[in-house]
Amino acid sequence: MHNEKNSTGEPVAPQWIEEQCARFEQVLAGFTAEMRAAFRKRAAEGRHRWEDPAAAERLQMDLLSHAYYKPLCAGEEAHVANFAAFLWNLRQARERERIAAVAATIAP
Repeated sequence: MHNEKNSTGEPVAPQWIEEQCARFEQVLAGFTAEMRAAFRKRAAEGRHRWEDPAAAERLQMDLLSHAYYKPLCAGEEAHVANFAAFLWNLRQARERERIAAVAATIAP
């Protein structure tokens, strides 16, 4: 049996872990709803290029701008998360391309 430990090395009860995960799932449900609404609003304004690898640098700057330069990030959390998701998506696409390129070199 695997016993989880906290940052001080003390054991953590599996039930507590499950409770924490359930609470976080509730937070995620609300937060992702806000992310979707923020994305929909920006899409309706004509914002695009979130899947364009050439836009990665601009997406990084937008993420930093929303996270750092807006006063305490108040009300910008969903936008920051969306920019992070866009960058994550671009990284995943690059990784899929890398894997496909390697597979192509060993395919019969």
